[in-house]
Amino acid sequence: MANFKQVHPNDAIQEMAILLKLAQRCRQASDPKAQLFLLVNDTFMLSPYRQAVFFSFESGIQSISGTVTHEANAPFVQWMESVCRARIDSKQVERLEASMFPLGIADDWHVWLPPFALWLPIPESFSFAGGVLFLARDEPWRDEEMIWLSEWMQLWGQSYALKITPSFSRYVGLRLGWGSNIRKSLRYWRWGTRFLVLVSLIVLAQWPLHLSILAPAELLPLNPSIIRAPMDGVIEEVLVEPNQHVKKGDLLIHYDRSGLGHRLKVAQFEWLTAQAEYRLQSQRALFDPESKSKLALLQSRMNALQTKVDYLRTVNEQGDIRSPQDGMIILTDPDDFLGRPVVTGERLMIVVNEQHAEIEAWIAPEDALDFSVGSRVVLYLNADPLHPLNATMRYMAHQLSERPDGHFAYRMRASLVLEKGETPRVGMKGTAKVEGEEVRLIYWVLRRPWAALRSRLGV
Repeated sequence: MANFKQVHPNDAIQEMAILLKLAQRCRQASDPKAQLFLLVNDTFMLSPYRQAVFFSFESGIQSISGTVTHEANAPFVQWMESVCRARIDSKQVERLEASMFPLGIADDWHVWLPPFALWLPIPESFSFAGGVLFLARDEPWRDEEMIWLSEWMQLWGQSYALKITPSFSRYVGLRLGWGSNIRKSLRYWRWGTRFLVLVSLIVLAQWPLHLSILAPAELLPLNPSIIRAPMDGVIEEVLVEPNQHVKKGDLLIHYDRSGLGHRLKVAQFEWLTAQAEYRLQSQRALFDPESKSKLALLQSRMNALQTKVDYLRTVNEQGDIRSPQDGMIILTDPDDFLGRPVVTGERLMIVVNEQHAEIEAWIAPEDALDFSVGSRVVLYLNADPLHPLNATMRYMAHQLSERPDGHFAYRMRASLVLEKGETPRVGMKGTAKVEGEEVRLIYWVLRRPWAALRSRLGV
């Protein structure tokens, strides 16, 4: 068809055939992108040109001849945007030259475009905000070409409008009855929307909220009873299992007392021997003054042996360790203590009341805000994140402590405020949210970035 057009360039029938063929291909296009590609590339069949650009009144430059996609920030695209926006109010088909534009645009015309250009407006419709096909070539534009191209713009615009969906702002503007001033009204709509967004951001930035931080936390027992070794010795038997519930006075640990029993029997025998010797010397003292002088020494030795017997008897009784309160046993493995010698004061196990627990959290140095006693704490358990636990801060350490993972942090304790039916289990882990003073949203958002910037740049 292009060759036939070259043979008969002035034949009106041939021009009509080309126009109908273009209209048919536009209707058969699969999507709006295909129609845009056809507009800037296949319009060449009606009239030759070197460069074609489609400019949308709503979205700017949408398509350029010879390319499938274009970079919005490219120098040519930016310059063409300024050219089209300089003539955006023109709704008539007209010839354009560099002298018709401001100096900033006219000076660069010869760099980007041929000397002769054509401005072809495409009328708007309900879904289409309208646009312009900008053509440029080295020869002047003839009147008959402008007529055929103008008709092609009408056909293409109607077909394109059927395949696109109007934007939200355009749809609202049409429903509000802006009518023929839709393009200008959309401009006001955009600037008004931007202004409202800016005002909303300023108002939102002043919104008050509590400054809060997150910290790893764990439920620890409140006032636990720590069972320690009362003496040096060897544990013979552990009578409880981990997580076992016990009553006050229940037997927990039994020492190996075979050595203690032997020492107690020896001490008791020595005490009885010293007692018998004391009675014998008491009888002799009635007739022998020398025996009377030995009574004080025998009395001291007998008292010392009595003290030793009482001590060994007490230690022997401590070989049975009993629970000091009702609660649950916290123990790693009972077999770890069997047959192993322990020293006095070594921790063996813990007896805790499951209903009496508190929160222990570790606050990182960069999050160590000025929290006060009584600050609200919310614990989100890893096992049950949908049911957080409320608490109030009891204290926060003033010095850093080493955590089990090797990092340093501030230890914080918080007392639980349980509601009816809440029974958290000691040992559960989660994340604690600690609320501090009330601040503005802008400070809440910029606090961490500003702190990181100051630490790096020292500003």
